[in-house]
Amino acid sequence: MTPRAHRSRWSGWATDARATISFGLLVATIVTASGCHRQYYRRQADMEAHALIDEKFDHACQDTGQTLRVQPDARSRMFNPFDLDFQPMPADDPAAHRYMHQV
Repeated sequence: MTPRAHRSRWSGWATDARATISFGLLVATIVTASGCHRQYYRRQADMEAHALIDEKFDHACQDTGQTLRVQPDARSRMFNPFDLDFQPMPADDPAAHRYMHQV
């Protein structure tokens, strides 16, 4: 066996191992990126709630061709102007802030 043939056998194995590891990392990245995150669960809950509202609206009313959506008016106290998935942190109360610096 020549040194060149010996080297090519090992280089083929290394190439196969690199391809397998690369494919595994690609699959892991895709699964992680598309998996369980806040936006996914919020949208899933919204779809379920809208399906229930549509079902009850269809049973209670005649077919008007409208869909009923529950969205608060921007002038309402129930309106939330922030991103639904990444809400800002609430302000810390002053007593807790002073206590944090004392401890």
